Amino acid sequence: MKISAVRFGFTPPHFLTKFSRGYDSVKKHDNNIFSFTKLKRENGAGFTPHHFLTKLFRGYDSVKKHDNNIFSFIKLKRESGAGFTLIEMLLVMAIVAILATLGQMSYSVWLKKVQVNTVVEQIRSSLIRVQQQAVAAEDGLAWGIHFETDRYTIFSSTIYDPADPTNKVKLLSNIVIVNPDSSLSDGNVGFSPNVVFEKFTGRTINIGTITVAVGSDASVARGLLITFFGAIE
Repeated sequence: MKISAVRFGFTPPHFLTKFSRGYDSVKKHDNNIFSFTKLKRENGAGFTPHHFLTKLFRGYDSVKKHDNNIFSFIKLKRESGAGFTLIEMLLVMAIVAILATLGQMSYSVWLKKVQVNTVVEQIRSSLIRVQQQAVAAEDGLAWGIHFETDRYTIFSSTIYDPADPTNKVKLLSNIVIVNPDSSLSDGNVGFSPNVVFEKFTGRTINIGTITVAVGSDASVARGLLITFFGAIE
């Protein structure tokens, strides 16, 4: 809401300039505080108390109070057009746009990290569960997990068989396992997409790191280390 004076309105800076010019002309006389009434205009810059009060009340009469907000005083505007310019408005809009963009980027990165951490903890839980099944020799078999880019499969054997009806497939949404075919050792000199835990001991020869990321964005990723003794870190 813009507030303007009819004729003699003023803005706070305009008022302070007027006041300071008049105050400079104060001549102290006999340490009498009431000598303020002897203010004079010098070369047209100062003012008498009567002149000051006339200017003040003519400007103040034009102030329109809005929502009883005392700070609306700073919105006083001269008729000459003093106020926000187009450049100032564009500058403010540009700053707001930059801050909004930075906020959106930060939120996007945070959301990706949450998604990655959630899937990593899901895989960790599956690995621990499969390891426990192997230690217990459930169904008299070793247990393992086969990793692919967009999923992982729990199986009960020392060898992964994609046609086994007992396999349990876990699909990943918007999350990928990075290079699953070369992430784990096969126990010799090659690589394997499988980790198999031995019966009773829970150990594995398929050591390595399973890396989880958001789509093709490798900047937000987290690894899960599998050691020979079956530790999952």
